[in-house]
Order: sequence, then structure tokens, then C-alpha cells
Amino acid sequence: MNKKGKYMAALARDISSSDPWQIDSSPFEMKRLHSVVDLCISSGSMTHVLEIGCGAGALTERLAALSENLCVVDILPQALERAKSRVKNNNVRWLTQDVVHLELREKFDTIVCTEVLYYIDDINKLIRAVDRLSDHIVTGGQLIFGSARNRECEKWGHEFGAEIVLDLLQRTMKIDRIEHICGLREGENCLNVRLSAR
Repeated sequence: MNKKGKYMAALARDISSSDPWQIDSSPFEMKRLHSVVDLCISSGSMTHVLEIGCGAGALTERLAALSENLCVVDILPQALERAKSRVKNNNVRWLTQDVVHLELREKFDTIVCTEVLYYIDDINKLIRAVDRLSDHIVTGGQLIFGSARNRECEKWGHEFGAEIVLDLLQRTMKIDRIEHICGLREGENCLNVRLSAR
């Protein structure tokens, strides 16, 4: 099995557990989740929102309640199905796509991309993913980005943590606010950031 196949199998395994990544049970994960929601709503309107990577749907559930229209994209159909089971709103569209090859015929005032980009294992693919995000946001729109820090990602075998991705994002966006979220356990160290498109 190639690297992408192993990655997809691991994600599918994770998403099938009752609380993947402990998002509903870990104080650190809950703090991280609340930080992302606060970053989303603190700048105003959330009319046309894109979520990249829905996981088990904890954030999706909140975004659906806060936005007029929500488009949810995940590479895994199983993740979309899992998130759908949590979301009862009818203002949500569900699409299976890879952020590296994101092709939508619209732009969004808010894009939320948390705990996703560190899974990309090639710098050229990461640059393409960042470019695709930039292509899908309106001028003045906001990107809410969250990721484990570089050091944590390296420990997990991922090459690109928050600081590397932020360097790339700043080519077309400016940082408005950064929140550093730390927990008590090893590896609980991330950045949540709101950026605005130029």
C-alpha cells in the first residue's frame, strides 16, 4: 500500500471510532474548538462558509448553526456521513474533494480549515492547497486556520505544522489574530489563527 493509501486507511479507521481525536471529551480539544468558533464569529458575518475537513462533525455542527450557507468538503466519504449524522440543519452542502485539488465554482466569505493541512506530505501539494484556499475566498473574507505547531507535527511524522503553513498563507493574506492553545498533555500545543484575504 502506498503512502496515500495508508493515510486514507488510517483516517477511515479513526473516523469509525466513537470519539475520534477526543474532540467531544478532551478539555484541550474543547478549548481548541471554542477558540475556532470564537475566531469565526468575532469578525462579523458568516454568510457563505466553507469548511475543509469535517472529521466527525463537532465543528460542522456549530458552523451549520452559525452560518447562512455552509459547504463542507472532506476527502473521506465516511467523514461526511459521520458529520451528517450530527447536523440537522438544511443549509449544508456535502462534497467529497481533496483540498489539494479543490474545485468549486464559488467564493466564500469564511473558510475554516483546522487540523487538516499537516496531513499533506509534499511541499508542492501544500503550496497548491494554500493557493486553492486563496482562490476560493472573497477579497476581505476570512480564513480560520488551526494546526498543531511544527514541533508537535514533526513528532507525529508530519512535515508541515502551523508555522510553516502560516508562512505560506501570508503570501496572499494577513494575520488578524493568533490564539495559542495549550493543554496539559504532551502534544497539546496548537495555533488557531484568523487571516483576512487581501
